Amino acid sequence: MNGPVDIGLVGLLLAGALVAATIALAAVFRLRLGKTLLIGTVRTVAQLLLVGWVLLAVFEAEAPLLVLLAFVVMLSVATWTAARRVARPPPGTLPAAGLALTVASATTAVVVTALIVQPDPWWSPRYFIPIAGMITASAMNAAALGAERLVAEVAARRDAIEELLALGASPRQAVDDALRASLRAALIPSVNALLTVGIVQLPGMMTGQMIAGADPFLAARYQIVVMFMLVFANAVAAAILGSILARRFFTEAWQLRAELLSPPSTD
Repeated sequence: MNGPVDIGLVGLLLAGALVAATIALAAVFRLRLGKTLLIGTVRTVAQLLLVGWVLLAVFEAEAPLLVLLAFVVMLSVATWTAARRVARPPPGTLPAAGLALTVASATTAVVVTALIVQPDPWWSPRYFIPIAGMITASAMNAAALGAERLVAEVAARRDAIEELLALGASPRQAVDDALRASLRAALIPSVNALLTVGIVQLPGMMTGQMIAGADPFLAARYQIVVMFMLVFANAVAAAILGSILARRFFTEAWQLRAELLSPPSTD
C-alpha cells in the first residue's frame, strides 16, 4: 500500500460517534461537560477544515511571504494564549511572551528546516509550516507553565526573597531559586517525553509518517528530530520569558513589588 488511506464522510461520521458516546458518558456521570464537548467538537471540525483549505492554497502557491504570514499568525495566537494562561501576570507579560516565543520558535524552525531536513527551498510550506506549528505550540505551553510557576514560586518565597534583599543580594540573586524551580517545572514534560517516547507511546510525527507510508526507520529519524527540537525550543522560550518576568517583580530600588503577589480580587 502506497500513501495514506483516504477517510471519507462515513469515516468522519463514525469518528464523530466516538465523541457522541463521550458526551453520553459525561451525562451519565453528571460531569456537566456536554455543552463544552459539543462546542469543542464543532470548533474542531470547523477550524481544522478551514486550516486545511488555507494550507492547501499556501502549499500550492509556495510563496515565502505567505509562509511568513502563516508563521506570524501562529506566533500571535500563541503569544496571546501564553500570556492569558498566567493567572497573575506581571506587567509586560504579553510582549515578553512574544519575544520569547519568536526567538525560540524562529530559531528552532529555521535550523531544523534549513540545516537538518533541508527541503528545496528550505522554507517550503509543506515542511516549514507544520514544523513551525509544532515548535510554537510546544514552546507556548512551556513558556506559560514556567511563567505561571514563577509567579507562584515568588509568592511562596516572598519572605526569603525579602530577607536576601535586606542582606544585600541583587534581585536576580534573590529570585534565582524561584526562577530555577519555574524552569524545571516548564521542562519536566519535555524530559518525561524523552524518557518514554517509543515505549509508552508512538508520537504523532512518527505515527503520521507511517500511516502516510513512510519506512518506520525514516519515521523514527523524523521523530528524533522533533523531540530534540521541541526540548530546545521549550527551554529557550521558558528561559527568556522567565528571565524577563523575574525582573518585573522588583522596583528600581531593588524592592519586591508586593502588589504583584496578591491574589486577584474577587469583587
